[in-house]
Amino acid sequence: MGGGGSFQIFAKAPDQRTTLIVFKDHPERGDTHRVYDGKVGWNKTPRNAVPLYQLSGSELDGVRVDALLSFPGNIKTALTVFAPRPRILAIAMSRWCRAAVPTAFW
Repeated sequence: MGGGGSFQIFAKAPDQRTTLIVFKDHPERGDTHRVYDGKVGWNKTPRNAVPLYQLSGSELDGVRVDALLSFPGNIKTALTVFAPRPRILAIAMSRWCRAAVPTAFW
């Protein structure tokens, strides 16, 4: 991201989480928020074409996994819940593959 942003993560068991990114040296960038309340997720990034939007699909799945895995006691439950869902496994594998394979192949 650059710019020396500071991250703060606020979480409440079992599955609520907020990530706040603040750029103190560059206040013109605005603060970025990623929120999951246990059912619905939002992303607020001021410099995007759509600065505030509700998460859906794989973005909602990802923020839910982040929230669940914020607490060690949820890890076994979270992985059990998501293991049978091919969509989650496909998302995880595509992210891993893209990180592992040079972009020239995509």
